[in-house]
Amino acid sequence: MTSFILNFEELNAYLFAINHFRKGTPNQWDLVAEYVRGVSLQGCKDSPTVCIGASTTKNTSKLKNLDLTKNENCLILNSIFPSTFKDSLRPRFEGCPGKNAMKSIILLPHEMTCCGKNIKMDNRPSHPLVYTTGTFIGALFHGECSKCKTKFYPSFKLISGGTNGRIYYDPTDISSPYFQVTLKTVFSKSLLNDFTNNI
Repeated sequence: MTSFILNFEELNAYLFAINHFRKGTPNQWDLVAEYVRGVSLQGCKDSPTVCIGASTTKNTSKLKNLDLTKNENCLILNSIFPSTFKDSLRPRFEGCPGKNAMKSIILLPHEMTCCGKNIKMDNRPSHPLVYTTGTFIGALFHGECSKCKTKFYPSFKLISGGTNGRIYYDPTDISSPYFQVTLKTVFSKSLLNDFTNNI
């Protein structure tokens, strides 16, 4: 089995980032590495190292150091240990200012395929206001089918053609905790339920 020595702070940042920038996020591994770099710049210089994939009796002097600030190394770690890092971390992300994907809420299209192929995703997101327990700026990625030109968003799809009709997905679907009202406004479904219950 392949074994590596990892910086503890980088590993913590990596664990958070792969759960935050989940599968389907455009440039996922670039964003993971960017987040790890940002955390490691602020981190402790004397951060301990951890060994992954080796038994305690193995000679650790021959193990390879894996720098998780590089996107190719993040991808290597994920491919060698695919089931080790599951979606088990509660988001504690503090978004960075500016027009980037480093936001506390990442919004992806409800559908990722159309006309038998994967939809083409934006490389960089738009930034709608997301109303939850507070107001946040989210990072919203949308996609488009290269064949029929339908555009896909978290809560609806825009059908191209004569009517440009907007078709909403089932709002009671629990797989998505958010409901997108416009291109620049998103509500958490729990907040909308609270509004309904208090009326």
